Amino acid sequence: MYEEIIEEIKANLGENKELNKKFLSGQIDRYKDHPYNKEIIREISRMMWDCLSDEEKEEFIEISEKENPIMDILNEITEYIERGDYKTSLDILKDFMNNFPGMFEDDKVSEYHSFTNPLEELIFMNYIGSEKEIRYIPDNQPLLDLYYIYGFLLFENQEFEEAEESLKKALKINPVSARVILELSEIYKIRTHTQQIHHIHFRCPEICILPSGYCKMLQKPGLLLH
Repeated sequence: MYEEIIEEIKANLGENKELNKKFLSGQIDRYKDHPYNKEIIREISRMMWDCLSDEEKEEFIEISEKENPIMDILNEITEYIERGDYKTSLDILKDFMNNFPGMFEDDKVSEYHSFTNPLEELIFMNYIGSEKEIRYIPDNQPLLDLYYIYGFLLFENQEFEEAEESLKKALKINPVSARVILELSEIYKIRTHTQQIHHIHFRCPEICILPSGYCKMLQKPGLLLH
């Protein structure tokens, strides 16, 4: 159903970009109540991007780089974290997260990921993968850092349930992130969720080829489960 609709829309596009933009705008309105409305509108938005001139794209990129609330809030709390003032950092970040609408959320067709390095991406592709189309969160939108840091600060404040929720969002973005897995394992250890500890440590044993954090992670399960 989704694929047929997208193919039909694409088939009606011509060489005139201005006409294409008007047509695509009408398609957004047409499918706003469709069961796949989120997925269809996202794909139409990508088509709209292709209809923009180079100048319009540059202007959009410039605006998006200047107005980056995630980067702004992370920069704001960095100095407090470096001083060990986790309480102030958490207070600031809580206010932000309470009004954060969410970004790059998975839908029925696509899922969104971000990896720290190419090796993480390779491991994810080879050992976890996805049946959906994989799309990448732009580097200038550090959602992984946002959810991880929020989870870390909540953990330090002993708000374990909220910390787990935020770290699970980070893990969904990067299922092979050593720092996220380690932080979650600490929560499960404190809350004695041994089944979750076992699952999170052995969900992808092949990541033992990674250095440092991953090796440390794979040494922990025996200790945590005794």
